[in-house]
Amino acid sequence: MRNHPFGVLMLAIFLASTAGPASARTWLVPADTPTIAAAIDSAISGDVVEISGGIYHEHGLVLKSGLTIRSEDPLDGATIDADGAGRIFYGFSVDSLTLTGLTLTDGYASNGGAMNLQSCRDVAISNCTFLANRAYIAIGGAIQVDTGSSILIEDCRFEGNDCQLDDGGAIWLSTGEAEITRCTFVANHAINGGAISGSGPGTRITQCLFENNDAFNGGAIDFRANTTTVTDCLFVGNTATRGGAIGCWYESTPEFIGCTLVENEASDEGGGIYCTNSAVATVERSIIAFNSGDAIACKLQSSATLSCSDVHGNSGGDWTGCLAGQE
Repeated sequence: MRNHPFGVLMLAIFLASTAGPASARTWLVPADTPTIAAAIDSAISGDVVEISGGIYHEHGLVLKSGLTIRSEDPLDGATIDADGAGRIFYGFSVDSLTLTGLTLTDGYASNGGAMNLQSCRDVAISNCTFLANRAYIAIGGAIQVDTGSSILIEDCRFEGNDCQLDDGGAIWLSTGEAEITRCTFVANHAINGGAISGSGPGTRITQCLFENNDAFNGGAIDFRANTTTVTDCLFVGNTATRGGAIGCWYESTPEFIGCTLVENEASDEGGGIYCTNSAVATVERSIIAFNSGDAIACKLQSSATLSCSDVHGNSGGDWTGCLAGQE
């Protein structure tokens, strides 16, 4: 019998080319692997890491492209507790990542206490809770999203996160592709931007609640040299030295549409909004009321333009300063 090596080679090539991709696998924690770290290490793109309800004392988890990491039961979600020993998740050049139904707590790092994303694309985070995470030197008490990343955060809760010496008590954004929708921010703290701070252009914040956050500048949000659209959001009980609810800096051009700013407090200026360093704020169909301090303060070649908005009951004045004549 004669051998036909060429024919064998062609058959092997044909079989390899017609074989479908490997089936995606669901890795169950702790049924398949004892730890979340082991499940992520074993998983490949397209796989699911599904975590049973309970508390997992882990940190230093390195994210991979194409994974879905989720709680097995959304009503009895998995909690990842770093015990203050380090950051929970880190991602570098990760694409198409989904996190859902998790509670991330007590992460502790120089920046991005719970999560640090560097050049990560198409990241989706939903139905997660970020609780009491801390950045002890730089930015992003819970999440740092760096340049080159794109992220969607929806239906999440951020509570008690702290950026002790810098910006963004819950989230720091330096990317131009960020969307934050239907999230709640409560009692977060930073030097600038008690809940959110950032310099990336094109951020969209929609249908969010900001309550009892505090900072030196921008009790809830601090904008820097960016264009952000904030739509249908409620700001209540936030406090700062300047900008009880919001601070706008360095030629930022934020737009506020359909928002309510009520009972926020600035000990210096801008009970509702503080604009400085050539910032230009646009406010449409919004309510700025009963804040401690003037409704909007504008300094250093800054301005604010209001249309179809109600401004009343602010202790430091309503249609005053840069709002004069816009009634």
